Amino acid sequence: MQQLMESIAVLQSTHMPMLLMTVGFTVLMLVLVSGISKEVQLSERQERLGKVISVLLVVLGLLLYVIPSDPPVPPPPSSPATAAPQ
Repeated sequence: MQQLMESIAVLQSTHMPMLLMTVGFTVLMLVLVSGISKEVQLSERQERLGKVISVLLVVLGLLLYVIPSDPPVPPPPSSPATAAPQ
């Protein structure tokens, strides 16, 4: 788990999240324009696949922004000697 968090931290410090989001939005725009334009012809299967891939790229890019690079540290357990009397 520690190695995974280190890998995510390394990816967060690069331009990878922005690149994933940019590519995802670009593919999504191309797929949407293909439905409007007569010059760009995509089959229904290609259009669906393009939408799925673009959404996955955008979500992956957003997750790299949102996931904290350091895992949360749990609070230390309170010992009975330092607990406040009731």
